[in-house]
Amino acid sequence: MLPLATPPRPWTRALRWTLAGAVALGVAATLTPAAAGRTTVTVPTDVPTHVRLSSFNLLGYGHTAPGGDRNGWADGVTRMNWAVRIITSNHAQVIGFQEMQKPQYQRFHQLLGSQYGTYPGNQLTTAAMANTIAWQRSTWELVDARTIQIPYFHGNLIRMPYVLLRNRLTGREAWFYNSHNPADAHGPAQRWRNAAVRIEIGLFNQLRTDYPTTPVISTGDENDKAQYFCPVATQTDMRASNGGGVLAGTCVAPAAMHVDWVMGSTGVSFTWHDALHTALVRKTTDHFVVMADAVLPSDPVLTTQTTHAVVLTLDGLTSRAVKGALAGGTAPHLAALAAGGASTLNARTEAEGTGLLSTLGGILTGRPVDPTVGGTGVGWPGDPGGTVANAAGHYVSSVFDIVHNAGRHTALYSSRSAVGRLATSWDAANGGVDPVGLDNGTAKIGRYVPTRTDAELVDSLVAQLSTKPPTLAVAQLSALSNAGIHHGFRSPEYAASLAATDRLVGRVVDAIAANPALAGHTLLVVTANRGGSRKTSDPTTLPSVYRVPLLVSGPGVLPGGDLYAMNPQYTDPGSANPGYDLPAPIRNTLVADLVTKQLGLPPVPGSTMGWSQDFTVLAPPAPPLPPTP
Repeated sequence: MLPLATPPRPWTRALRWTLAGAVALGVAATLTPAAAGRTTVTVPTDVPTHVRLSSFNLLGYGHTAPGGDRNGWADGVTRMNWAVRIITSNHAQVIGFQEMQKPQYQRFHQLLGSQYGTYPGNQLTTAAMANTIAWQRSTWELVDARTIQIPYFHGNLIRMPYVLLRNRLTGREAWFYNSHNPADAHGPAQRWRNAAVRIEIGLFNQLRTDYPTTPVISTGDENDKAQYFCPVATQTDMRASNGGGVLAGTCVAPAAMHVDWVMGSTGVSFTWHDALHTALVRKTTDHFVVMADAVLPSDPVLTTQTTHAVVLTLDGLTSRAVKGALAGGTAPHLAALAAGGASTLNARTEAEGTGLLSTLGGILTGRPVDPTVGGTGVGWPGDPGGTVANAAGHYVSSVFDIVHNAGRHTALYSSRSAVGRLATSWDAANGGVDPVGLDNGTAKIGRYVPTRTDAELVDSLVAQLSTKPPTLAVAQLSALSNAGIHHGFRSPEYAASLAATDRLVGRVVDAIAANPALAGHTLLVVTANRGGSRKTSDPTTLPSVYRVPLLVSGPGVLPGGDLYAMNPQYTDPGSANPGYDLPAPIRNTLVADLVTKQLGLPPVPGSTMGWSQDFTVLAPPAPPLPPTP
């Protein structure tokens, strides 16, 4: 999960169905004149869906009305005004309310009825109204609405809602269930809570059986902590936004628990969780207000084809040299990757830093360099050395964290000794506290292989790919940079080094093709963490340094694809080195969240480039066949 201090992402703002909304989400939008001002949004089929969720017990109107048991509190309508402030300021898209009594529902409808749909609201009974689900109309539309009955006080049955919502931008559907299991306010109710949980477990499992590719999300005041979490976690595929899980068949409860929960099924990746208890929350309700961000995968066919990823970053590989080698036939393996996959020779490094470690750190984290704007701090003035956490002033998650925390294996290879600094940064024992849920190991980088030469590096990488390939292997090669620095980036020696590097890339391609576990299931990314020049000018002003190639191949990748043409939400910068304001160029820092997306994993916490996982490398789906005459 994101560190709790992380501000809301741009996509969490209250977006309208407009061009501005599409741009804020990082998705291409086109205006159609015939649509009379309406906006048509073109969305790649592999874009995942982001949603901000809330479980919000409002403290029912009756508790603070005359004769209620909460003397000194403001009345329910006033508190509903404050609840709306909490909802809108935190950009909640889907909210599971509890204790929403009629005056509170009416006030919510007055204030936000045009912006949020509700179910059941006033469509059923006042008892059912108390557990209304609300969704942001601009982002979600209702597909189906149902209820189930669970035992409440004294075992009396009341209806709890669950709705099927469709995201208006991506088309992704998900089930949302909301509940309030009985408290002990009218006598011991554990037996009824246990019975309610059994019914809810049955619902979750039935939905997963009936709709196997549709995520299920639950919100609720369950009036239990581990006694609620553990039965759900061990008997369903649901996991909580605040961590925990099942380890070796044993329930591992989250470290911090309240009775209010947000949970999601397999495919729902939680990237942020907070239990709000601000001064405004404390005068609004007697509960914490749970907020959580989740990523829902795109089409499952697209997210399950890729099982492994190999990233080759070739320090000193200039786009000019690649262009010349492709034209001259001296880089046949790079040429084959460009023809068989999607590519551009005009990607960018970070705008403000082009050092070896800073650019490689950006590829691994999706962040800029400047720590004052959320960057890694590596190579920035005042960098104290040591881990990335030292440079940034806090723990910085990487693509290794995401893959490792999903229970998969990672490896880093480098022929440059300085990269050891990054290797030690993502060992939890050295790099800091892991902020992403249940930690299933200490070393985020499962295997670090430092070598003297690129040839030794590829020997080790190929041997590993042939036997026990890691889910993610990142390899940083240095010979090209060395040749350019010593002889010039347009010298015969550099050209010879490029030809040798191309042969090494070919060995990696062959190793992938030779292993049935990898062939047809591996994303291969070839890029440069930076280009190179022997000029003494500021490297951020030299196109030969900040302009880098980006070549991607793998399952579903568009053969011969032009990455800028495939991603119109990114703008080809020509020869300029633009900053981070829109329009944005394609940067090699997109690689971190491209890898996570293709592996079916959530984005890297704290990443600022690629966070929405909107960058696509895949061929569009084939059009449907015409009907048979």
